Amino acid sequence: MAPRAARDGGLERLRLPRVRSSSKSRAVSSARGRHGAPEPADTARQPRSIAGHPMHRDRRCAPRPRRFRAFLAGSSGAAAVEFAILGLVFTMLLCFVVEIGMTMLMQSTLNEAAQAASRLIRTGSVQQAGGQPAPFQAALCAKVKLLMDCAQVRYDVIAGDRFATLPIGVQTDADSQLVNTRFVPGSAGQNVVVQVGYTRSLYFPILKDVMGHHGNLLILSTVVFQNEPY
Repeated sequence: MAPRAARDGGLERLRLPRVRSSSKSRAVSSARGRHGAPEPADTARQPRSIAGHPMHRDRRCAPRPRRFRAFLAGSSGAAAVEFAILGLVFTMLLCFVVEIGMTMLMQSTLNEAAQAASRLIRTGSVQQAGGQPAPFQAALCAKVKLLMDCAQVRYDVIAGDRFATLPIGVQTDADSQLVNTRFVPGSAGQNVVVQVGYTRSLYFPILKDVMGHHGNLLILSTVVFQNEPY
């Protein structure tokens, strides 16, 4: 297709597209117009190094931090130090939870055993068998033998006509063991107080000065009732 033509004074001229000159080309042309030749590259202005700047300091000349400051700022071994600080507290807390859990389990077992053995006194089974503690002790051991030593389970049984006159309370020795125990099951219609105790040794020596007495803890269960008219 032929290019468009424009008529101007009877002459036909072709419209040619304009070519835009860039700033770089204008700079080169102006340099050639002034000096006749472009400025050589080796004589061009080079950027100044920052080493000569007054605000620049060489790291080798900077003052080094002191050893104590470097030690405080260092983070190597921080996890080991934190564990050493909190490890003892966490261990004591874990031991305390285990001891409390075992004590509560033994307390619940001893309560159930005391109630089961006291029923033999309340119904007159022990009195009709001669008033001896053998049936009562056998009933206790049948309930606690899985967690406790039957030889270490001690009991105190007293009876009276009025609860106000009964000397409720137990006596213990230096090892928290029940001493001066009695076994008086009473007769029909009398009021009876049964106290069963077991002294357990703590598993963890670290808690012997915190819980119990000389590393021993007394677990005591008390049952109060009135004998049936058997």
